[in-house]
Amino acid sequence: ASVSPDNILAANGVAPLIDATLAALRSQRCLLLVPAFGEYRRVLEKSGVEIHPFPLSPDLEFRPDSERLIDDCRRHQCDTLLLTNPHNPSGFTLAAEDRRRVIQNAAENNIRVLLDEAFIDFVPEDSISRDTPNFSNLIVFRSVSKFFSIAGLRVAYLIASEHLFRDIARNLLPWPVCTIGAVAASRAVEDVAYIAETILRNRQEREWLGAKLLGLGVTVFLGSANYLLFRLPEQSRSKSVWERLIVDHRIVVRNCASFEGLDSSYIRIGIRSRTDNELFIKALSSLVSE
Repeated sequence: ASVSPDNILAANGVAPLIDATLAALRSQRCLLLVPAFGEYRRVLEKSGVEIHPFPLSPDLEFRPDSERLIDDCRRHQCDTLLLTNPHNPSGFTLAAEDRRRVIQNAAENNIRVLLDEAFIDFVPEDSISRDTPNFSNLIVFRSVSKFFSIAGLRVAYLIASEHLFRDIARNLLPWPVCTIGAVAASRAVEDVAYIAETILRNRQEREWLGAKLLGLGVTVFLGSANYLLFRLPEQSRSKSVWERLIVDHRIVVRNCASFEGLDSSYIRIGIRSRTDNELFIKALSSLVSE
């Protein structure tokens, strides 16, 4: 099944779309899985939405107990549930059937589900975007910039049932996407060869990089996106590892201390070419071995 253009709304990034959605839904309280992309909390707070964190455990690879999600929503009287698939920063994906069950359960309890699929293009088979018109309580957010490396052009879109679409559109500013961004995004999604090659290369390099990190005694969270989250061995848990990767090896990685529930022992790295990945493993190995 395909999604009608009448169910799709584009804007200059996921954050403005979430902001417009919260206003349209008049959300009061939201269950937010943490750690999470920091922009979610900022948008929720800006919109005056009360946030109830749902902590994810590293012992469970940051995977949520899907049965508990709606129970916690009810307990905190949340009218909104914000999910990410693949999750950022861990990269885990929740099985499609589990997500459908959560969404259906949420619908039965009058809870709206905001599902951010910003990185789903790397695992398109796990997307439930096409299910959106079948769930009156589901809004899916998609990014064009992550997969096609056009972040500066700021292009994203949401998919929602028709009755939600109209209310959300009224809360967006006029001309939300620039002409250059619209043209670039249209051309990018038509490049079938690039899409297939990128998915394959990303999977191969992610698996290779994950195996090498495990070989260094690092705790790796083997997600499905174009990044990997890992935790340094206890003896190497120091801010200096992150700094020395930058200063000594000119390799910039993400120190995850800014994520709620994480600290500087957690690092997130992007999946790059084999040459770049080999350079990173060599640099990290020298620091960990010290």
